[in-house]
Amino acid sequence: MNDDPNFSPTPTDRLIRDKEVENLTGLKRNIRYQLEAAGEFPRRRKITERLTAYSYREVRRWVDQKLATAPFVDYGNAAAGKAGVE
Repeated sequence: MNDDPNFSPTPTDRLIRDKEVENLTGLKRNIRYQLEAAGEFPRRRKITERLTAYSYREVRRWVDQKLATAPFVDYGNAAAGKAGVE
């Protein structure tokens, strides 16, 4: 057993396809392509003539950055107003 807290049994980087990127980000392909074209999402790599893939590390870094900087949803008084609390 490895006691290193930074140990990961998976490689630090690998190629991932659209379905896994969608699972990691929650973003559908068309949204990712729009963000990618705007320079706001990691770029795909052309692996073969018909195959593209993303870098797992780059996508994970993007997700981590979004989690670190995205504000939490503030339901504020809207939820309280529905409950009759003012």
